[in-house]
Amino acid sequence: MKRAANGHGKRVLREYRRFEAALPKLLRRYRDRWVVFLDGEVKADYAEEYEAYLAGVKKFGNESPFVVAQVGRPVTATIGPALRL
Repeated sequence: MKRAANGHGKRVLREYRRFEAALPKLLRRYRDRWVVFLDGEVKADYAEEYEAYLAGVKKFGNESPFVVAQVGRPVTATIGPALRL
């Protein structure tokens, strides 16, 4: 987790924590979907991780602290364009 120590990493980590806090509500609508999460809300959802990731980069750019995660599966999440939990 030390990789997330820079300014961008801190923003991404903060967004990921917001995602985790929102999970109970997200489960009702987005279970098993890959979501692009930013500013405390789901911006879009997809069936596949790569679709969500590419859409997030295209819409928000490489420096955006968006999170791509599968709702209901706490195993991995892609957060931003280069970090992975």
